[in-house]
Amino acid sequence: MKLELDLKLTNLKENLYMKLDKQVKDEIRKQIEAKLQEVPEGKRIHLDRNLLEQLLFNVLYARDESIILKTPVWSGEFLSKIDLSEISFEDVSWYISSGNADVFFWSNDDALKEKLGKHYEIVDQYIDNYCSDEVIDVVYCNTNADIDFKKSWEYKTVGLVYITNCNFNGTNLSKNRLSLYNVSHSDLRNTGIQILPEETYVEYTNLEGVNLSTFEIDFKDMVDNCTFTGCNLKNTGIRISNFSDEVIKNAQTVVPEYYAADLKEQLKNGEFDGCYINGVLIKSEEERKNIFEQIRMKYKTLSEEILENTISDIDEQIKGMK
Repeated sequence: MKLELDLKLTNLKENLYMKLDKQVKDEIRKQIEAKLQEVPEGKRIHLDRNLLEQLLFNVLYARDESIILKTPVWSGEFLSKIDLSEISFEDVSWYISSGNADVFFWSNDDALKEKLGKHYEIVDQYIDNYCSDEVIDVVYCNTNADIDFKKSWEYKTVGLVYITNCNFNGTNLSKNRLSLYNVSHSDLRNTGIQILPEETYVEYTNLEGVNLSTFEIDFKDMVDNCTFTGCNLKNTGIRISNFSDEVIKNAQTVVPEYYAADLKEQLKNGEFDGCYINGVLIKSEEERKNIFEQIRMKYKTLSEEILENTISDIDEQIKGMK
């Protein structure tokens, strides 16, 4: 009799968690964040798993109460003080909640319709209601979250891992071996994540220390195909060939002088230390300064050419007016 009563009370509590409205959840989140300031660094508290999942995610359920989609709505550095080891990250989207839903649906519409079937319209409506157009940072740094990106919502629907505006610095992601992925504006330092040289689209992401030693890429791909564009590649061991001013000068998808200026800053900040550029391992300040000087001269030359061409164009037009 006691066991039956305990089960009923447990079910009642779980149902109550699922029915908490946004205002109540926000207040609980606020109170928890305040209390976590008292938790010593390096220590974690344990919270009821069902309550915690309701606080961490917005959840879209099917009529049979199975989960269709989860979007992160509560995150920050404070999560490092909460035990997340029991939390399921299956069906979590690491992409659409950060202002990218329209782009994702536009580029994967046919695959989504086929995979989601009758749930397609439900998901579409959910995104309209709950996914902001604003960029939202999802912060899971230094947590003990057990995340398998091949169980993410994007991978299960379109067969690709999508990650954007996510900070996983210091969280163990070593179980992940990614070969089909789209990563942007994220932080993957100190994660042990394994990235394989197949279909890759990575930009403006901190990859410092991630093992990319199996990658051999043409600098033209970095410039024109958003392959590691704007990424911190320090100590990755990546090999970059064809690194030259001609590639920047003839860029198809970026403004040459802007790209040259950004590249100059990256070199100055040591974001290519521990990488091979045209077969040379960048490991000293002197080597970096040499590359930096080359980029500076290329930037100066490009700027002078743009000015010269613009003035020449104006002169030709004035000449035709006389």
